[in-house]
Amino acid sequence: MLMINKAIAEATEENHKISTLRANGLLDADACAVRMNAISAKLTQLRGERRWLSENEVLDEAMDAIRKMTAVIKNGPEQMNIFDEDLFDSLVEKVIAESQTRIRFRLCGGLELAEQLEVAAR
Repeated sequence: MLMINKAIAEATEENHKISTLRANGLLDADACAVRMNAISAKLTQLRGERRWLSENEVLDEAMDAIRKMTAVIKNGPEQMNIFDEDLFDSLVEKVIAESQTRIRFRLCGGLELAEQLEVAAR
């Protein structure tokens, strides 16, 4: 990612230099346009690569969190007869009350599970 950011910075600087040369009358319009188009295409490609790497980085982080969560579950008890607060805390990042009858559990790694609560008739 660092190399791509450096290449983007260099292309942007080159673009600025060409604009300066054109503004000072040292480069004709056609040569400037050709060079600017080439730099623009290169910047588009580099930014696309950076976006792709960034998206994959997010996926890698989520997969790592899911692997850790899987290890916690595998190393946990085979059967639970009572609530295990430590296990719950190690698996659940956040509990979100969507309504009085629906809650959502956000697990470590971003996975979310919704649960519809049964309401007793009054």
